[in-house]
Amino acid sequence: SDLKQLKRSDFVALWLGCEAPSTITDVDGDWNGVLLDNSGLTSVSNILTDVLFGWRHGKWNGKAFDASIDGGTNRFFPKSGDGEIEREHKFDCKIDTSLVHPNTKSLNLLYADHQSRLSLWHTMRDEIRVLRLSGNKGSVLLGLGCMKWSGAYWRGGMMNSSPFCLWRG
Repeated sequence: SDLKQLKRSDFVALWLGCEAPSTITDVDGDWNGVLLDNSGLTSVSNILTDVLFGWRHGKWNGKAFDASIDGGTNRFFPKSGDGEIEREHKFDCKIDTSLVHPNTKSLNLLYADHQSRLSLWHTMRDEIRVLRLSGNKGSVLLGLGCMKWSGAYWRGGMMNSSPFCLWRG
């Protein structure tokens, strides 16, 4: 809940101070998610993610990683409000150079190989880093997601990215 209170600039500063996970196995499994403050674009981010990205199912609910295939999928609440979490929009993931913070690594989620060239999501990319919590409280994942067509072609669109948080749950 403290992360929800952060302004976008503070979130990005926190994200920059975090590191990529050591291996994809470190993030294997289901993670709940929430979109965070995106300055004046929060409502646009919500529409893109919850209405367009989740149009078949419902509001975005996080991600599921599968280390055995170096990939994963997005999770959505069912529109009916009842039932199992829906999954759609697969991605490949790899620990590689960050477009946001060159010369450092992020867990990069790439959607192109799972979307048609005409899909709004073809150029989608997320970059994820690990925020280690004090004590034995584990960690949360901090993410920045974007699409190249969204207006910021500099660094692959990442300068116009939307912040989100993932936690095991």
